[in-house]
Amino acid sequence: MAFITAVREFSSWLNNAGVPCGGANRLGNSREKSEGGEAHAELVRCPYCVQGEEFRQMVDLTGGAGGTFYCTICRHLVRRDEPEFQCLCAHCREVNSDRA
Repeated sequence: MAFITAVREFSSWLNNAGVPCGGANRLGNSREKSEGGEAHAELVRCPYCVQGEEFRQMVDLTGGAGGTFYCTICRHLVRRDEPEFQCLCAHCREVNSDRA
């Protein structure tokens, strides 16, 4: 339970207007190649942001180990291994408020 609280606090911090975003460098690559040249991890894309003709690739915050991805544009946060996790970005808050 403490971990979920910590992740929610981190998500709230990321969504703080004082935290810079948009110009951040990529911290990781969710599609690294193995020695044989095959990609072994799928790309995770933000469902809200578009780059070119595709949804924007999210930054892997955990180096592939924890499945935590972050969009540097809208601050959307994904935890693939925790389906009960709720992102607190503006888009998700809007979608969740529409459901209530």
